[in-house]
Amino acid sequence: MKLGISTLILYRKRRVNLAEIIELNGEIDRWEILDEGFNKLSPEQVESLSRIDGKCFSVHAPFSNINIAEPEPTLKKAFLKTLTRSLKAAYKIGAEAWILHPGHYSPFTKCFPELAQHESLKTIKSLSKMAEDYGIRLYVENLPGKNSLLSDLESTERFLEKVDESVGLCLDIGHANLFEGVECFIERLHDRIGYIHAHDNLGNSDQHLPVGEGTVNWKNVVNLLNKFKFKGWMIIENLSIEDSMKSLRFLNKLINR
Repeated sequence: MKLGISTLILYRKRRVNLAEIIELNGEIDRWEILDEGFNKLSPEQVESLSRIDGKCFSVHAPFSNINIAEPEPTLKKAFLKTLTRSLKAAYKIGAEAWILHPGHYSPFTKCFPELAQHESLKTIKSLSKMAEDYGIRLYVENLPGKNSLLSDLESTERFLEKVDESVGLCLDIGHANLFEGVECFIERLHDRIGYIHAHDNLGNSDQHLPVGEGTVNWKNVVNLLNKFKFKGWMIIENLSIEDSMKSLRFLNKLINR
């Protein structure tokens, strides 16, 4: 598996030069760029990132105030404009993967869940085709809240049955730990898991703790991933570079034992 770090570490910072941060942490080969907030993929960020050699990138699509399961046409049009911009930016920096939230139920679509599911699937299929044209793989991520279209194992499995294999699953280990447990997700969905978010929690909230400081059994997780010959990216999603480096050391030790 290929370890890397998310720029979630910069989410609470204003207007950081992403390329400078990446070059300062030269030992990290793979970076997931969070295309959101003050440090989203602006034209200036795209230009500087596209000049970096020897690094591999993926992009996490914007998610705040975006809901691809929304059936209202005006809102949906605005969401698609933002997501299309993100996908084009991912292409310009040579990203290999693009991570997308599947949307969530609004008060209205809770009454009509089939509407939300239809809108989300339609959008994912359209964006997946666009990503494929750019040479990028789209992954949908399981989320921590019951309002998400992908949350527990059952909803995730049911959703993936409705999209073809060009769409992969980004297994968020911390989020899965809030439901049936990570091992269940891997056992049942290993053939769709192509990308992983790694962080920890105590099983009761989405804390994004360093790997090894929560209740996830990481030894079991790594053993299962090896059993199913997982070769994809495992991106560490912590809130600081210090926590991310701690997680990286923990995982390297476990993987290379």
